[in-house]
Amino acid sequence: PNQKILDAGFGSGSILIPLAEQNHSSKIYGIDYSKLLFNSVSKEINGKARLYLMDIMSHKSIYDIVHFKAILHCFKNSEKALDKLASLVKPNGLIITAHENSQVEDRIEQIFNCKINDKELELLLDYYFTIRATLGKPFMQRKYPAGNSRNAVKYLCKKRGFKLVREIKSNKLHWNRKFKLADLIYSIKNRTYKVFDENITEKENKIIISKIIRFSKVNKINLNKSRSVPANFEIYVLKNLKSR
Repeated sequence: PNQKILDAGFGSGSILIPLAEQNHSSKIYGIDYSKLLFNSVSKEINGKARLYLMDIMSHKSIYDIVHFKAILHCFKNSEKALDKLASLVKPNGLIITAHENSQVEDRIEQIFNCKINDKELELLLDYYFTIRATLGKPFMQRKYPAGNSRNAVKYLCKKRGFKLVREIKSNKLHWNRKFKLADLIYSIKNRTYKVFDENITEKENKIIISKIIRFSKVNKINLNKSRSVPANFEIYVLKNLKSR
């Protein structure tokens, strides 16, 4: 009761909307810099939460609980963003975040550490990396990839005075996610995922798509075949042990 809860980078509102609708005893806030998403979520919650259309780095309020997930890759300096998120949490307050490995895009950012049990997907991704390298725009492995919050948890505990007080894992948070390789190409073509868009021009993006589609035909890769990858979700609750 009477908690101030912030959803930092609320995106499509998958956390913020149900939180605002179901919680009647706490004050719910959300922040995002996308005007499109801000307007969409504003209509959904109908005044049940206070939303901010701004960069999180400019925000100054203090909260009992701050939730974030899959936003660190959007910042030029992810650790400065973590410092900022930590500064928004009051003493003994909480940060809640999660590690998610469910999107096909997550697989790309974690391919360096994860084995893919799908030869066609692996072949296509390897070729994508080759094209990027040929264009002089190699795919760069990130320390804080979109779906992976494990390094963020380590940083907050080591550098910002937080302690991991609860880690939620269960068989219920493991599943097989269905997808098509066409979904991956759609993401690259429409630049819906920041790691595909970074430093790539429109002309280069068209070259990438053209080459991938041609490569798929030559290697008889069925882009519309339904397939699945193992997916999982882990939740972390961190407590701020620092006093102001």
